[in-house]
Amino acid sequence: MKKTLTRSLGAALAAMLCTAPAYAKRGGAHTLVADAYFQQVRLQWRASEAPKTLQWHDDYDYNGDGFINSDLQKAQVAYAGAKFTAEDLKGYVGQVVDGITFAQYRNVSKVTGLVYENGEVISQGVADRSKYEKNTTLKINLDSHVTIKENTEYIFAIKVEGGYNMDFVLMKDKTTDAPGKGDLYSTDGKTWVATGAGDYLVTANLVNKVDEAPTGYSVMMDGDFYNPADVTITSAPNKYSGVVEYTAIMNNVPVGNHQVYVSADYPDEHRLSSTACKVTILDFARSAPSAHYGYNTWAGDFKHVLVWTAPLTGGSNLTWGSAEATLSIGGSAAKDTKVWFRNVFTADDLTAFGTNAKITNIKTIFTEAVINSVKIFVMKDGVIDYAQDAADIELSAIQANKESTFALDTPYELTPGHTYAYGLYVTHTPKAHPIGVTGNVAVDGRGNTFSVTSPSSKGFEKTSPTWKTLKSGGIPGNWALYATVEDATTKKAPSGYTLARDGKVIASGITATSYTDEVPGPGRYVYTLTADYG
Repeated sequence: MKKTLTRSLGAALAAMLCTAPAYAKRGGAHTLVADAYFQQVRLQWRASEAPKTLQWHDDYDYNGDGFINSDLQKAQVAYAGAKFTAEDLKGYVGQVVDGITFAQYRNVSKVTGLVYENGEVISQGVADRSKYEKNTTLKINLDSHVTIKENTEYIFAIKVEGGYNMDFVLMKDKTTDAPGKGDLYSTDGKTWVATGAGDYLVTANLVNKVDEAPTGYSVMMDGDFYNPADVTITSAPNKYSGVVEYTAIMNNVPVGNHQVYVSADYPDEHRLSSTACKVTILDFARSAPSAHYGYNTWAGDFKHVLVWTAPLTGGSNLTWGSAEATLSIGGSAAKDTKVWFRNVFTADDLTAFGTNAKITNIKTIFTEAVINSVKIFVMKDGVIDYAQDAADIELSAIQANKESTFALDTPYELTPGHTYAYGLYVTHTPKAHPIGVTGNVAVDGRGNTFSVTSPSSKGFEKTSPTWKTLKSGGIPGNWALYATVEDATTKKAPSGYTLARDGKVIASGITATSYTDEVPGPGRYVYTLTADYG
């Protein structure tokens, strides 16, 4: 069995069940996605009357790519594209694209929006560069609107032109949710390469004439309304785009394959999303986390070594590091020296620990006994959800290069379906370097993030630290930071790994956590690693 996680793109056409008043323009929920964890399904969508888009990214401009230099006597050109197959667009047939929105960072000389239909450009438009503003998005109006056809593939793209040696001209988010679709790069607009490391912030804008908001929303599964007692619906603005998004948590979903809709409820009718999200619920015995890519090194000629970290296997120890510190770092402030350091775990990472795991204490290795204060914190979906000061007796027990333990007053339960982080906020003597770092392969962005942000004056829990990674500063490894969890399960390690290059399997049954690959020549390659469970 291979570890899989279903994430499907749903559609949002209005399915009229009865006649609406002539003055009202009603519609169903749209931009629907679904994730499944154990017996829980999480749905997200936008309101019927909200801006309607086709996009793979999450609106977060986390990173970016630059030009690949060719003829330095000419303007540099690069393309970023988002591909949608005919299957992706089944629920969007007949809808109209009127523009393409992109994220602005560098003030390039020209940006053109392009729509490809089965590989041919059928519409385009040029961005108004007088509206350039760093760290904002800008919509390009197409010269001619595009109606999405049945059984047709589309690429929505931008062509960027600028000067020599410019970086961050094509912005992307943090992770690639749609490999080979949301991460397409080209130098000529004809040959596309999947780049990985994030989906480009390229959005197709759909015409949405809905102007009447529904009174509420309901969830349907396999043709019936799902029990309202097992559904919790909330709404909040997207923290990057500001568009209000709805979230539904479905509990007690039975094992098996299901189709899930969202109903926009009006006083006299229900409007359904015309295409269901397909979700698969696995029992715990069949669910397992993924491995994490570490790094690759050159091995001569066209050979290079890929290295990764094995998936977590549950049990009582939750960490990316170990109990041995081979390096150490510290805050840089001359006074009030402070450091936040943490471990981050996605919902996928935590599947090995079951449905009832609770953090009871957090341990670390301080390489110097120069700690003035310690505050324990746990974050849920990026927000501090639990915090407490370490006890005086725990502070007085700190010794250099010895394990220090900080107990939670109340065990913290890790509910499936969420991203969690635990860590410590410490103040220490200036110019010291007491925070221990291990020598194992870095799980970048998960086992090595830190911050020197000051706590919010509105309260510690209101703080939104700015995080960096050890790797970005040239420091290898993860934190010597680990948590004890109770009521957790233990899973077997994977039986092996399967590695694919550009979508084609090049090796299977790999039992080590590294592999030496020889590529056919210079170029950019995208690897996919799958942990196999027998």
